[in-house]
Amino acid sequence: NTATADSDESDEATDDETVTLPQDPSISISKVTTHEGTEGDGLTGVTAGDYVGWKYYVSNTGNVTLDSVSILDDHGPLDPDFGTADGGIIDVLGLGGFNIGDVNENGLLDVGEEWVFESSFLLEVPEDLITYTNEATVTALTAIYDQEVSDSDTSGFQVLPNGMVTNSMLCDFGEVFNANFSPDKDGTYTQNSTNPGQFFYNVVFDYDEEFTNGDGQDNILTLEIPDGFALQSGDPNFENAVHVYDSVSVEFDAAGNMCLVPGDEIPRDQYTIDFQYNADGTMEAIINFGDSDLTGLTYVNIHLDYETKGSSGWEYKDGDAVNGTGPDGYELGDILNNTSYDFDASLTDGGSTSDLDFTDSVMNDNVFKQFKQSGFGGYVWSDESGTEAGVYEPGEGVAGALIEIYDSKGKLVDSATVDADGWWYSAYTHKGKQEAYTVELYADGSHDAGDVADATGTAMLGKGDKFDVVDFYQSDDDMYHAMEVA
Repeated sequence: NTATADSDESDEATDDETVTLPQDPSISISKVTTHEGTEGDGLTGVTAGDYVGWKYYVSNTGNVTLDSVSILDDHGPLDPDFGTADGGIIDVLGLGGFNIGDVNENGLLDVGEEWVFESSFLLEVPEDLITYTNEATVTALTAIYDQEVSDSDTSGFQVLPNGMVTNSMLCDFGEVFNANFSPDKDGTYTQNSTNPGQFFYNVVFDYDEEFTNGDGQDNILTLEIPDGFALQSGDPNFENAVHVYDSVSVEFDAAGNMCLVPGDEIPRDQYTIDFQYNADGTMEAIINFGDSDLTGLTYVNIHLDYETKGSSGWEYKDGDAVNGTGPDGYELGDILNNTSYDFDASLTDGGSTSDLDFTDSVMNDNVFKQFKQSGFGGYVWSDESGTEAGVYEPGEGVAGALIEIYDSKGKLVDSATVDADGWWYSAYTHKGKQEAYTVELYADGSHDAGDVADATGTAMLGKGDKFDVVDFYQSDDDMYHAMEVA
Protein backbone atom coordinates (compact mmCIF):
# COMPACT_ATOMS: atom_id res chain seq x y z
CA ASN A 1 0.00 0.00 0.00
CA THR A 2 1.21 3.61 -0.75
CA ALA A 3 0.05 7.05 0.32
CA THR A 4 1.13 10.68 -0.48
CA ALA A 5 2.32 12.88 2.31
CA ASP A 6 -0.09 15.66 1.50
CA SER A 7 -3.25 13.61 1.11
CA ASP A 8 -5.70 11.95 3.51
CA GLU A 9 -6.66 9.45 0.82
CA SER A 10 -4.98 6.04 0.50
CA ASP A 11 -4.73 3.52 -2.31
CA GLU A 12 -5.87 -0.13 -1.70
CA ALA A 13 -4.43 -3.25 -3.37
CA THR A 14 -5.88 -6.78 -3.45
CA ASP A 15 -4.44 -10.22 -4.12
CA ASP A 16 -6.17 -13.58 -4.78
CA GLU A 17 -4.84 -17.02 -3.83
CA THR A 18 -6.44 -20.35 -4.79
CA VAL A 19 -6.18 -23.17 -2.19
CA THR A 20 -7.10 -26.75 -3.22
CA LEU A 21 -9.06 -28.41 -0.42
CA PRO A 22 -8.61 -32.16 0.19
CA GLN A 23 -11.09 -34.21 -1.84
CA ASP A 24 -13.23 -36.36 0.47
CA PRO A 25 -15.99 -37.93 -1.64
CA SER A 26 -18.52 -40.07 0.24
CA ILE A 27 -21.98 -41.51 -0.40
CA SER A 28 -24.57 -43.20 1.80
CA ILE A 29 -27.62 -45.35 1.05
CA SER A 30 -30.49 -46.18 3.39
CA LYS A 31 -32.81 -48.90 2.10
CA VAL A 32 -36.28 -49.63 3.52
CA THR A 33 -39.10 -52.03 2.73
CA THR A 34 -42.58 -50.73 1.89
CA HIS A 35 -45.78 -52.62 2.65
CA GLU A 36 -49.37 -51.35 2.61
CA GLY A 37 -48.45 -47.74 3.40
CA THR A 38 -45.73 -48.61 5.92
CA GLU A 39 -42.00 -48.42 5.35
CA GLY A 40 -39.09 -49.59 7.49
CA ASP A 41 -36.80 -52.49 8.28
CA GLY A 42 -37.86 -55.79 9.82
CA LEU A 43 -41.55 -55.35 8.97
CA THR A 44 -43.59 -58.14 10.56
CA GLY A 45 -47.17 -57.72 9.33
CA VAL A 46 -46.47 -59.41 6.00
CA THR A 47 -48.31 -62.56 4.88
CA ALA A 48 -48.00 -64.74 1.81
CA GLY A 49 -49.71 -63.11 -1.15
CA ASP A 50 -49.06 -59.55 0.08
CA TYR A 51 -47.06 -57.12 -2.04
CA VAL A 52 -43.90 -55.38 -0.86
CA GLY A 53 -41.56 -52.84 -2.49
CA TRP A 54 -38.46 -50.87 -1.54
CA LYS A 55 -37.28 -47.28 -1.23
CA TYR A 56 -33.69 -46.07 -1.36
CA TYR A 57 -32.48 -42.83 0.22
CA VAL A 58 -29.10 -41.78 -1.25
CA SER A 59 -27.10 -38.95 0.35
CA ASN A 60 -23.90 -37.13 -0.61
CA THR A 61 -22.03 -37.24 2.72
CA GLY A 62 -18.68 -35.97 1.34
CA ASN A 63 -17.44 -32.60 0.11
CA VAL A 64 -17.41 -33.30 -3.64
CA THR A 65 -20.26 -33.17 -6.15
CA LEU A 66 -21.21 -36.65 -7.40
CA ASP A 67 -22.45 -37.82 -10.77
CA SER A 68 -23.62 -41.06 -12.41
CA VAL A 69 -25.55 -42.38 -9.39
CA SER A 70 -26.39 -46.07 -9.86
CA ILE A 71 -28.11 -48.61 -7.57
CA LEU A 72 -28.07 -52.43 -7.80
CA ASP A 73 -30.28 -54.60 -5.56
CA ASP A 74 -29.35 -58.27 -5.14
CA HIS A 75 -33.04 -59.28 -4.69
CA GLY A 76 -32.21 -61.48 -1.71
CA PRO A 77 -32.94 -65.18 -2.33
CA LEU A 78 -34.89 -64.40 -5.51
CA ASP A 79 -33.61 -63.88 -9.05
CA PRO A 80 -32.70 -61.82 -10.93
CA ASP A 81 -30.93 -58.77 -9.48
CA PHE A 82 -32.44 -55.41 -10.44
CA GLY A 83 -31.40 -51.79 -10.39
CA THR A 84 -31.38 -48.38 -12.05
CA ALA A 85 -29.64 -49.78 -15.14
CA ASP A 86 -32.56 -52.05 -16.09
CA GLY A 87 -35.41 -49.87 -14.80
CA GLY A 88 -36.02 -52.02 -11.73
CA ILE A 89 -35.20 -48.97 -9.58
CA ILE A 90 -36.40 -45.50 -10.62
CA ASP A 91 -36.19 -41.91 -9.39
CA VAL A 92 -38.95 -40.47 -7.27
CA LEU A 93 -39.50 -37.32 -9.32
CA GLY A 94 -40.34 -33.80 -8.25
CA LEU A 95 -42.42 -31.26 -10.18
CA GLY A 96 -39.46 -30.25 -12.36
CA GLY A 97 -38.89 -33.78 -13.61
CA PHE A 98 -35.69 -34.18 -11.60
CA ASN A 99 -35.22 -36.45 -8.58
CA ILE A 100 -37.24 -35.04 -5.71
CA GLY A 101 -34.02 -34.54 -3.73
CA ASP A 102 -32.21 -32.64 -6.51
CA VAL A 103 -32.76 -29.23 -4.94
CA ASN A 104 -31.09 -27.13 -7.67
CA GLU A 105 -32.28 -29.44 -10.48
CA ASN A 106 -28.85 -29.79 -12.08
CA GLY A 107 -28.80 -33.60 -12.35
CA LEU A 108 -25.84 -33.82 -9.97
CA LEU A 109 -25.86 -35.19 -6.43
CA ASP A 110 -24.55 -32.13 -4.67
CA VAL A 111 -23.02 -32.07 -1.21
CA GLY A 112 -25.74 -32.47 1.42
CA GLU A 113 -28.49 -33.56 -1.00
CA GLU A 114 -30.56 -36.69 -0.40
CA TRP A 115 -32.12 -38.31 -3.46
CA VAL A 116 -35.00 -40.78 -3.25
CA PHE A 117 -35.45 -43.88 -5.43
CA GLU A 118 -37.99 -46.73 -5.38
CA SER A 119 -38.46 -50.14 -6.93
CA SER A 120 -40.55 -49.95 -10.10
CA PHE A 121 -42.37 -53.17 -9.21
CA LEU A 122 -43.91 -54.88 -6.18
CA LEU A 123 -42.94 -58.36 -5.04
CA GLU A 124 -45.79 -60.79 -4.37
CA VAL A 125 -44.65 -62.65 -1.26
CA PRO A 126 -44.35 -66.40 -1.99
CA GLU A 127 -45.97 -68.92 0.36
CA ASP A 128 -42.67 -70.70 1.10
CA LEU A 129 -40.90 -67.57 2.36
CA ILE A 130 -40.30 -67.10 6.11
CA THR A 131 -37.73 -64.32 6.28
CA TYR A 132 -36.42 -62.12 3.52
CA THR A 133 -33.43 -59.77 3.35
CA ASN A 134 -31.89 -58.14 0.30
CA GLU A 135 -28.99 -55.71 -0.11
CA ALA A 136 -28.72 -52.62 -2.28
CA THR A 137 -25.41 -51.06 -3.35
CA VAL A 138 -25.10 -47.49 -4.62
CA THR A 139 -22.14 -46.24 -6.68
CA ALA A 140 -21.33 -42.79 -8.04
CA LEU A 141 -18.41 -40.87 -9.59
CA THR A 142 -16.91 -37.60 -8.53
CA ALA A 143 -17.96 -34.99 -11.06
CA ILE A 144 -14.37 -33.87 -11.83
CA TYR A 145 -11.98 -36.77 -11.27
CA ASP A 146 -14.27 -39.78 -11.91
CA GLN A 147 -13.30 -41.31 -8.57
CA GLU A 148 -15.83 -44.02 -7.59
CA VAL A 149 -17.56 -44.11 -4.23
CA SER A 150 -20.04 -46.69 -2.98
CA ASP A 151 -22.13 -47.81 0.00
CA SER A 152 -24.54 -50.69 0.78
CA ASP A 153 -27.53 -51.29 3.04
CA THR A 154 -29.92 -54.17 3.65
CA SER A 155 -33.61 -54.32 4.42
CA GLY A 156 -35.92 -57.24 5.11
CA PHE A 157 -39.14 -58.52 6.61
CA GLN A 158 -40.57 -61.58 8.32
CA VAL A 159 -43.44 -63.45 6.70
CA LEU A 160 -46.32 -64.52 8.90
CA PRO A 161 -47.38 -68.07 8.05
CA ASN A 162 -51.13 -68.31 7.52
CA GLY A 163 -51.26 -71.43 9.71
CA MET A 164 -48.80 -72.31 12.48
CA VAL A 165 -48.73 -74.62 15.52
CA THR A 166 -46.81 -73.11 18.44
CA ASN A 167 -46.26 -73.67 22.13
CA SER A 168 -48.14 -71.60 24.71
CA MET A 169 -45.50 -68.86 24.41
CA LEU A 170 -46.65 -68.53 20.77
CA CYS A 171 -43.21 -69.66 19.56
CA ASP A 172 -42.52 -72.19 16.83
CA PHE A 173 -41.04 -75.41 18.25
CA GLY A 174 -40.43 -77.25 14.99
CA GLU A 175 -42.31 -80.23 13.62
CA VAL A 176 -41.74 -82.74 16.46
CA PHE A 177 -42.95 -82.76 20.05
CA ASN A 178 -42.21 -85.24 22.84
CA ALA A 179 -45.04 -87.29 24.31
CA ASN A 180 -43.53 -88.26 27.68
CA PHE A 181 -44.40 -91.48 29.49
CA SER A 182 -43.30 -92.08 33.09
CA PRO A 183 -43.34 -95.52 34.74
CA ASP A 184 -45.81 -96.74 37.34
CA LYS A 185 -45.28 -99.37 40.04
CA ASP A 186 -47.13 -102.05 38.07
CA GLY A 187 -44.73 -101.82 35.12
CA THR A 188 -47.02 -99.75 32.89
CA TYR A 189 -46.68 -96.07 32.04
CA THR A 190 -48.60 -92.83 32.51
CA GLN A 191 -48.68 -90.33 29.61
CA ASN A 192 -48.18 -87.44 31.94
CA SER A 193 -46.73 -84.61 29.85
CA THR A 194 -45.72 -83.29 26.48
CA ASN A 195 -42.88 -81.01 25.47
CA PRO A 196 -44.06 -78.36 24.68
CA GLY A 197 -46.82 -78.38 27.26
CA GLN A 198 -49.82 -76.75 25.59
CA PHE A 199 -50.33 -76.30 21.87
CA PHE A 200 -51.75 -73.25 20.10
CA TYR A 201 -52.96 -73.43 16.53
CA ASN A 202 -52.65 -69.96 15.01
CA VAL A 203 -54.11 -68.58 11.79
CA VAL A 204 -53.51 -65.17 10.17
CA PHE A 205 -55.34 -63.53 7.28
CA ASP A 206 -56.22 -60.10 5.89
CA TYR A 207 -59.90 -59.69 6.74
CA ASP A 208 -61.03 -57.26 4.05
CA GLU A 209 -58.99 -59.02 1.37
CA GLU A 210 -60.64 -62.36 2.12
CA PHE A 211 -64.17 -61.27 3.03
CA THR A 212 -66.63 -58.94 1.29
CA ASN A 213 -68.15 -56.65 3.90
CA GLY A 214 -71.72 -55.47 3.60
CA ASP A 215 -72.89 -58.28 1.29
CA GLY A 216 -75.26 -59.75 3.87
CA GLN A 217 -73.33 -63.04 3.99
CA ASP A 218 -71.75 -64.53 7.11
CA ASN A 219 -67.94 -64.41 7.21
CA ILE A 220 -66.80 -67.69 8.76
CA LEU A 221 -63.42 -69.07 9.84
CA THR A 222 -63.38 -72.83 10.53
CA LEU A 223 -60.44 -74.31 12.44
CA GLU A 224 -59.93 -78.02 11.78
CA ILE A 225 -58.30 -79.83 14.73
CA PRO A 226 -57.00 -83.40 14.31
CA ASP A 227 -57.85 -86.37 16.53
CA GLY A 228 -55.39 -86.43 19.42
CA PHE A 229 -55.91 -82.86 20.64
CA ALA A 230 -58.50 -81.41 23.01
CA LEU A 231 -59.58 -77.88 23.93
CA GLN A 232 -57.67 -76.27 26.79
CA SER A 233 -59.50 -73.57 28.71
CA GLY A 234 -60.16 -72.57 32.28
CA ASP A 235 -63.90 -72.22 31.75
CA PRO A 236 -66.33 -75.17 31.48
CA ASN A 237 -67.73 -74.12 28.09
CA PHE A 238 -64.28 -73.53 26.55
CA GLU A 239 -65.22 -70.01 25.50
CA ASN A 240 -61.72 -68.83 26.38
CA ALA A 241 -60.10 -71.50 24.21
CA VAL A 242 -60.36 -69.20 21.18
CA HIS A 243 -59.02 -65.63 20.91
CA VAL A 244 -59.18 -63.14 18.04
CA TYR A 245 -56.81 -60.17 17.67
CA ASP A 246 -56.78 -57.15 15.36
CA SER A 247 -53.12 -57.57 14.38
CA VAL A 248 -49.99 -59.64 14.94
CA SER A 249 -46.27 -59.16 14.52
CA VAL A 250 -43.32 -61.51 14.98
CA GLU A 251 -40.12 -61.61 16.96
CA PHE A 252 -37.46 -64.27 17.37
CA ASP A 253 -36.43 -65.91 20.65
CA ALA A 254 -32.85 -66.64 21.74
CA ALA A 255 -32.89 -69.93 19.83
CA GLY A 256 -33.99 -68.22 16.60
CA ASN A 257 -37.56 -69.54 16.70
CA MET A 258 -40.30 -67.33 15.29
CA CYS A 259 -42.72 -66.08 17.97
CA LEU A 260 -46.06 -64.36 17.39
CA VAL A 261 -46.90 -61.10 19.17
CA PRO A 262 -50.68 -60.39 19.29
CA GLY A 263 -52.19 -56.94 18.89
CA ASP A 264 -55.38 -55.90 20.68
CA GLU A 265 -58.03 -58.54 21.31
CA ILE A 266 -61.28 -58.11 19.38
CA PRO A 267 -64.38 -58.02 21.66
CA ARG A 268 -66.35 -61.25 21.83
CA ASP A 269 -69.56 -59.53 20.78
CA GLN A 270 -68.14 -59.27 17.24
CA TYR A 271 -68.13 -63.04 16.65
CA THR A 272 -69.59 -66.32 17.88
CA ILE A 273 -67.92 -69.70 18.45
CA ASP A 274 -69.36 -73.17 17.96
CA PHE A 275 -67.53 -76.48 18.41
CA GLN A 276 -68.37 -79.52 16.27
CA TYR A 277 -67.11 -82.95 17.31
CA ASN A 278 -66.84 -85.54 14.56
CA ALA A 279 -67.13 -89.33 14.68
CA ASP A 280 -63.50 -89.78 13.60
CA GLY A 281 -62.25 -87.87 16.65
CA THR A 282 -61.52 -84.63 14.79
CA MET A 283 -63.02 -81.34 15.90
CA GLU A 284 -63.97 -78.06 14.26
CA ALA A 285 -64.07 -74.64 15.88
CA ILE A 286 -66.40 -72.40 13.85
CA ILE A 287 -65.84 -68.65 14.32
CA ASN A 288 -68.64 -66.65 12.73
CA PHE A 289 -67.96 -62.92 12.30
CA GLY A 290 -71.38 -62.34 10.72
CA ASP A 291 -71.19 -59.52 8.18
CA SER A 292 -68.74 -57.60 10.38
CA ASP A 293 -66.87 -54.57 9.05
CA LEU A 294 -63.50 -55.67 10.47
CA THR A 295 -60.48 -54.73 8.37
CA GLY A 296 -56.81 -55.54 8.02
CA LEU A 297 -54.69 -58.26 9.52
CA THR A 298 -56.68 -60.63 11.73
CA TYR A 299 -55.07 -63.18 14.05
CA VAL A 300 -56.90 -66.11 15.67
CA ASN A 301 -55.57 -68.81 17.98
CA ILE A 302 -57.08 -71.82 19.72
CA HIS A 303 -55.64 -73.33 22.92
CA LEU A 304 -55.19 -77.09 22.88
CA ASP A 305 -53.75 -79.95 24.90
CA TYR A 306 -52.59 -83.43 23.93
CA GLU A 307 -55.78 -85.25 24.86
CA THR A 308 -54.18 -88.38 26.39
CA LYS A 309 -52.30 -86.35 29.01
CA GLY A 310 -52.94 -87.97 32.39
CA SER A 311 -53.94 -91.34 30.93
CA SER A 312 -52.32 -94.48 32.37
CA GLY A 313 -51.87 -98.21 31.89
CA TRP A 314 -49.77 -97.78 28.76
CA GLU A 315 -47.43 -100.54 27.68
CA TYR A 316 -44.32 -100.01 25.59
CA LYS A 317 -44.21 -101.77 22.21
CA ASP A 318 -41.51 -100.83 19.68
CA GLY A 319 -41.88 -97.13 20.42
CA ASP A 320 -45.69 -97.24 20.45
CA ALA A 321 -47.86 -96.90 23.55
CA VAL A 322 -50.65 -99.51 23.65
CA ASN A 323 -53.56 -100.57 25.86
CA GLY A 324 -53.93 -97.32 27.78
CA THR A 325 -56.97 -96.16 29.72
CA GLY A 326 -58.37 -92.68 30.23
CA PRO A 327 -58.83 -91.00 33.62
CA ASP A 328 -62.42 -92.25 33.76
CA GLY A 329 -61.42 -95.82 32.87
CA TYR A 330 -62.38 -96.02 29.20
CA GLU A 331 -59.93 -97.72 26.85
CA LEU A 332 -57.93 -95.49 24.52
CA GLY A 333 -56.58 -96.10 21.06
CA ASP A 334 -52.88 -96.76 20.72
CA ILE A 335 -50.48 -93.79 20.59
CA LEU A 336 -48.37 -94.72 17.61
CA ASN A 337 -44.93 -93.16 17.52
CA ASN A 338 -44.27 -90.57 14.79
CA THR A 339 -47.93 -89.90 14.04
CA SER A 340 -48.53 -86.81 11.89
CA TYR A 341 -51.21 -84.49 13.25
CA ASP A 342 -52.52 -82.21 10.50
CA PHE A 343 -54.11 -78.85 11.29
CA ASP A 344 -56.02 -76.78 8.74
CA ALA A 345 -58.53 -73.96 8.44
CA SER A 346 -60.85 -72.42 5.86
CA LEU A 347 -62.51 -69.07 5.20
CA THR A 348 -66.00 -68.92 3.71
CA ASP A 349 -68.06 -65.89 2.72
CA GLY A 350 -71.48 -67.15 1.77
CA GLY A 351 -70.84 -69.58 -1.10
CA SER A 352 -67.26 -68.40 -1.65
CA THR A 353 -64.27 -70.17 -0.10
CA SER A 354 -60.78 -68.66 0.15
CA ASP A 355 -57.84 -70.54 -1.34
CA LEU A 356 -55.44 -69.51 1.45
CA ASP A 357 -53.31 -72.41 2.72
CA PHE A 358 -53.54 -72.71 6.53
CA THR A 359 -52.03 -76.19 6.87
CA ASP A 360 -49.41 -77.10 9.44
CA SER A 361 -48.40 -80.47 10.86
CA VAL A 362 -46.64 -81.72 13.97
CA MET A 363 -45.44 -85.21 14.87
CA ASN A 364 -45.11 -86.99 18.22
CA ASP A 365 -41.94 -88.67 19.46
CA ASN A 366 -42.90 -91.06 22.26
CA VAL A 367 -40.37 -90.76 25.08
CA PHE A 368 -40.56 -93.50 27.68
CA LYS A 369 -38.66 -92.42 30.75
CA GLN A 370 -35.92 -94.85 31.68
CA PHE A 371 -37.41 -97.76 33.57
CA LYS A 372 -36.39 -101.38 34.13
CA GLN A 373 -39.24 -102.26 36.48
CA SER A 374 -36.97 -101.79 39.47
CA GLY A 375 -35.46 -98.86 41.30
CA PHE A 376 -36.70 -95.35 41.97
CA GLY A 377 -37.95 -92.42 39.92
CA GLY A 378 -39.91 -89.20 39.99
CA TYR A 379 -40.24 -85.64 38.82
CA VAL A 380 -38.66 -82.46 40.15
CA TRP A 381 -40.36 -79.20 39.24
CA SER A 382 -40.82 -75.59 40.26
CA ASP A 383 -44.41 -74.47 40.67
CA GLU A 384 -44.96 -71.26 38.76
CA SER A 385 -47.21 -68.54 40.10
CA GLY A 386 -50.79 -69.10 39.01
CA THR A 387 -50.42 -72.83 38.34
CA GLU A 388 -51.89 -75.59 40.48
CA ALA A 389 -49.72 -76.08 43.55
CA GLY A 390 -48.01 -79.43 43.91
CA VAL A 391 -48.95 -80.58 40.39
CA TYR A 392 -46.28 -81.24 37.78
CA GLU A 393 -46.88 -79.33 34.57
CA PRO A 394 -44.79 -79.37 31.39
CA GLY A 395 -42.06 -76.77 31.30
CA GLU A 396 -41.66 -76.64 35.10
CA GLY A 397 -38.95 -79.33 35.35
CA VAL A 398 -35.77 -78.47 37.30
CA ALA A 399 -33.11 -79.89 34.99
CA GLY A 400 -29.71 -80.78 36.45
CA ALA A 401 -30.82 -81.27 40.07
CA LEU A 402 -29.03 -84.04 41.98
CA ILE A 403 -30.86 -86.95 43.61
CA GLU A 404 -29.10 -89.17 46.20
CA ILE A 405 -30.55 -92.40 47.61
CA TYR A 406 -29.56 -93.83 51.02
CA ASP A 407 -30.52 -97.19 52.51
CA SER A 408 -31.89 -97.62 56.02
CA LYS A 409 -28.33 -97.66 57.44
CA GLY A 410 -27.48 -94.31 55.87
CA LYS A 411 -25.31 -95.74 53.09
CA LEU A 412 -25.40 -93.96 49.72
CA VAL A 413 -26.56 -96.63 47.25
CA ASP A 414 -27.15 -94.58 44.08
CA SER A 415 -27.56 -91.10 42.63
CA ALA A 416 -29.32 -89.62 39.60
CA THR A 417 -29.45 -86.36 37.65
CA VAL A 418 -32.76 -84.75 36.69
CA ASP A 419 -33.28 -84.54 32.92
CA ALA A 420 -34.66 -81.66 30.83
CA ASP A 421 -38.28 -82.72 31.52
CA GLY A 422 -37.69 -82.84 35.29
CA TRP A 423 -37.54 -86.67 35.42
CA TRP A 424 -35.01 -88.66 37.44
CA TYR A 425 -34.47 -92.43 37.64
CA SER A 426 -32.29 -94.92 39.48
CA ALA A 427 -32.13 -98.57 38.42
CA TYR A 428 -31.00 -99.67 41.89
CA THR A 429 -32.20 -103.23 42.60
CA HIS A 430 -33.40 -104.00 46.11
CA LYS A 431 -32.92 -107.48 47.59
CA GLY A 432 -34.45 -108.92 50.72
CA LYS A 433 -37.25 -107.80 52.97
CA GLN A 434 -39.02 -104.49 52.76
CA GLU A 435 -36.80 -101.51 53.50
CA ALA A 436 -37.22 -97.76 53.69
CA TYR A 437 -34.86 -95.63 51.60
CA THR A 438 -34.16 -91.93 52.04
CA VAL A 439 -34.22 -89.85 48.86
CA GLU A 440 -32.49 -86.46 49.05
CA LEU A 441 -32.73 -83.54 46.62
CA TYR A 442 -29.94 -81.05 45.91
CA ALA A 443 -31.47 -78.55 43.52
CA ASP A 444 -28.18 -76.94 42.43
CA GLY A 445 -26.87 -80.28 41.14
CA SER A 446 -24.07 -80.83 43.70
CA HIS A 447 -23.59 -82.12 47.26
CA ASP A 448 -20.56 -80.76 49.04
CA ALA A 449 -19.51 -81.49 52.61
CA GLY A 450 -21.79 -79.72 55.02
CA ASP A 451 -24.60 -79.17 52.51
CA VAL A 452 -28.13 -79.77 53.70
CA ALA A 453 -30.60 -81.35 51.28
CA ASP A 454 -33.25 -79.04 49.85
CA ALA A 455 -35.87 -81.71 50.53
CA THR A 456 -36.00 -85.32 51.71
CA GLY A 457 -38.48 -88.06 50.86
CA THR A 458 -38.96 -91.73 51.67
CA ALA A 459 -39.33 -94.67 49.29
CA MET A 460 -40.13 -98.29 50.14
CA LEU A 461 -38.89 -101.37 48.29
CA GLY A 462 -39.47 -105.04 49.12
CA LYS A 463 -42.44 -107.37 49.62
CA GLY A 464 -43.04 -107.43 45.88
CA ASP A 465 -42.54 -103.69 45.34
CA LYS A 466 -39.57 -103.30 43.01
CA PHE A 467 -40.15 -99.66 42.06
CA ASP A 468 -41.22 -96.57 43.97
CA VAL A 469 -41.77 -92.94 43.06
CA VAL A 470 -40.79 -89.78 44.92
CA ASP A 471 -41.53 -86.36 43.45
CA PHE A 472 -40.15 -83.01 44.58
CA TYR A 473 -41.58 -79.59 43.89
CA GLN A 474 -40.54 -76.03 44.69
CA SER A 475 -43.38 -73.91 46.05
CA ASP A 476 -43.84 -70.20 45.44
CA ASP A 477 -41.87 -69.46 48.62
CA ASP A 478 -38.81 -71.22 47.07
CA MET A 479 -39.05 -74.12 49.54
CA TYR A 480 -38.79 -77.67 48.16
CA HIS A 481 -41.19 -80.38 49.28
CA ALA A 482 -41.18 -84.15 48.80
CA MET A 483 -44.24 -86.07 47.58
CA GLU A 484 -44.32 -89.84 48.00
CA VAL A 485 -46.48 -91.15 45.18
CA ALA A 486 -48.82 -93.99 46.15
